[in-house]
Amino acid sequence: MVMMTILVSLAILVMLIASYTDLRWREVPDWLNFAFIAAVLGIRMIFSVEQGWSLFLDGVLGGAIAFLIAAAFYYTDQWGGGDSKLLIGIGALYGFSWPVTAHSFMFFAFILTLLFVGAGYGLVWLLYLSIAKRSVFSQAFRRKRIYYRKEEKVVAILSIVLTLFAINLPVLWPLIFFPIGIFYVFLFVGSVEDSCFVKNIKIQKLTEGDWLIKRVVVKGKTIVKPKTLVRKDILLLEKHSDHITGVMIKEGIPFVPSFLIAFLILTFLLDNLSVAMQSLF
Repeated sequence: MVMMTILVSLAILVMLIASYTDLRWREVPDWLNFAFIAAVLGIRMIFSVEQGWSLFLDGVLGGAIAFLIAAAFYYTDQWGGGDSKLLIGIGALYGFSWPVTAHSFMFFAFILTLLFVGAGYGLVWLLYLSIAKRSVFSQAFRRKRIYYRKEEKVVAILSIVLTLFAINLPVLWPLIFFPIGIFYVFLFVGSVEDSCFVKNIKIQKLTEGDWLIKRVVVKGKTIVKPKTLVRKDILLLEKHSDHITGVMIKEGIPFVPSFLIAFLILTFLLDNLSVAMQSLF
């Protein structure tokens, strides 16, 4: 379909640019995301003249569904506003047709792919940071182990108990290292965050989407609580800049590249796999 070829090409171009800006500045420009959403809906509208207005309405419905999902991730501090707007554009691209067809669930297939890709991408990024900043990471990891010393002993005892049970129940062997493995992954992620992501920065360098992790108090009054900062929060902080030396911010992983990877996998790899499976059966 000509329209989908145009939309896919546009999405790849946009996500390439967004990935670069996210990696370079930890930010995706609003103009890029809004232009992407407008272009997707505009292209659907153009093709709707000949192919029926349901084509445009599918895009609007897909964007609306994506908005609800993006808002859930945004307001639970899972990602910033740039990621959310990009997801809305992708939702409008895939659309949601009514009556329901197999294509109606393509956006949900993208979300599922994104979750798997994002998990792997995030672990690789954290591993890279732990190696690149191994000196501060090792100090943070030692502090974490001391802080959670009691929990570490409990997990070790649980692993020993599972080992004893596994002697007579071989089915439990795969579970022996699960508790201790999860515990050390928890320590690893927390240590990387503490040593590489948490920073005290000046108000003048704040941008929308920054995650404030410590409340800002001026003259005994909390003016901004821990949250994802929006424009009005930054303006409020700038208003009290004479009383604030800096704020504690947690930088997130530049997550947009995982959008691109998931989109490419869903667009090319899964389509080719589907064709191959159909030829076999």
